[in-house]
Amino acid sequence: MKRAQRALPASAALIVIVLVCGCSPSSPTSLPPPVISVSLTPAEQQTIQQNQTVGIVATVQGSSNNAVTWSLSGSGFLSNQSATSVTYNAPSSITAPQTATVTATPSADTTKAASLKIRVALAEVPLVMQPLLPPSAAPGGAGFTLTVNGVGFATSATVMFNGASLATTFVSGHRLTADVLAADIATAGTASITVANAPGGGLRSNTVYFPIAMREANLALVQAAGSPFPLGGVLGDMVSADFNGDGIEWVLREVVKRIRALLPSEGKGKRHE
Repeated sequence: MKRAQRALPASAALIVIVLVCGCSPSSPTSLPPPVISVSLTPAEQQTIQQNQTVGIVATVQGSSNNAVTWSLSGSGFLSNQSATSVTYNAPSSITAPQTATVTATPSADTTKAASLKIRVALAEVPLVMQPLLPPSAAPGGAGFTLTVNGVGFATSATVMFNGASLATTFVSGHRLTADVLAADIATAGTASITVANAPGGGLRSNTVYFPIAMREANLALVQAAGSPFPLGGVLGDMVSADFNGDGIEWVLREVVKRIRALLPSEGKGKRHE
C-alpha cells in the first residue's frame, strides 16, 4: 500500500526560496576613484628681474580632464592663460625685491593644487669671471659646452658669443652653460663672451675673451750652468698678452732689451741680436 505524500508547510517553502536566493553570486566590488595630482614646469623657484616673464605649464595626472584654474598671490600679473599654461609677468619697476606665487588648481579635484614661487630681483648687471671652461678652443674643432662662472645671473640669462645668442642653460645665479657650435670656432681669432640678463639683450656683463687658436707647447726655462744671465733678473718679470687679437700670446720685447743690456759689447757700434 502506497504511503500518501505530505505537502510541505508554507513556511518551509519560504525558507527554501530564501536559501536559494541567498546563494546567488554577489555583485562585483567597485574600484576606488583614481588619485588626481598636478605638477608644474618649471618646478623649482625662479629668480627673474623686473619686467621679465616666466612661462608655466601644468600637468594633471589621474584624470582625463587636464584643465586647471590659475591664481596669483603677490606682485606682477598673469597673461596668456589657457587650460594648461600661463605666463607670469614681473612688475616693470620695483624699488625692492618682490615675491610672487602662481598656483594651479585642477578642475577634476579642487582640493589639490601645485604652486611655483617666483622671486623678482632688482635689475642687476651680471659679472663674468675668468677662467671660462674650457679656456680656449682649436679652430675647426667640434662644438662643445662652455661653462661661464660669475655673479648676478638671472634665470633668463643668455651667453653671447661675439654678440650672438647661444643656447644657454641656467645652472645657478653663479653659473651658466652654453652650446658653442663648430661654426662658431671655424676660424682662428678671439671671441668676446658676455652675458645678457634678459632676452634680446637686457643688462650686459663685462666682456671676457675666448681664444680660438692652436694650443702651443709649454716653454720651460732652465738656468744653464755658468750662465751670467740670472733667470729671475732677466725673465722673471716676463709678461705675455694677445696684442693683435689672433688668439696667440706674445712676450713683451722688454725682455729682449734686458738681455741685450747684459751682453758684452764686441766692438763700437756692434751689438748682439
